[in-house]
Amino acid sequence: MNRSIKKTAVPKPVNYLQVAFIFIIFGCVMLYFGMSDSTHYDELKKDCSFSTKATVTRLNEKGSKIAPVFEFEYQGRNYKYTGDVYKKKGTYEIGDTVKIYIDPITSSRIFIPGYTKGETWSKFCHIFTIIIGLLLLGMGIFIFVLALLEKKNSSNTINHLDDVSTDCIDEVSTYDETDEYQ
Repeated sequence: MNRSIKKTAVPKPVNYLQVAFIFIIFGCVMLYFGMSDSTHYDELKKDCSFSTKATVTRLNEKGSKIAPVFEFEYQGRNYKYTGDVYKKKGTYEIGDTVKIYIDPITSSRIFIPGYTKGETWSKFCHIFTIIIGLLLLGMGIFIFVLALLEKKNSSNTINHLDDVSTDCIDEVSTYDETDEYQ
């Protein structure tokens, strides 16, 4: 008779230090991305110090939203800036004049208050990313501390059990058969 024995997989214990490091790494990555784009926005705002007027010459449409095309003059040259932020229709009309700020070193870098990427929704996303990054980082540190405490407690328990078993062996070896059982 042929009997087959089913082997059941024994799950490996969770290595909490690895889990903690994964949380810490993802938290740091989220913080980096959340802060790098908002820092870019702040640098753009600071670097664009020359103000001038731009005129909306065209509106690019995407569904129910528009992105204006601005034309302006800077240092005797005409420039065109095509916006990549789409807002609801009616925000801009062809012929509108808008105050813009230009980076004097690199005239292709432009800041338009209320319109430039980094404001409104984008800024919310950066803040949200930073908060998630901080939560992941905090959870990673918390799990790391718990893993260290568990490791310390488990090593103390093993040492304590070794001491107990040694005491039992000493008691058994000193037991004399003539001793009365109490």
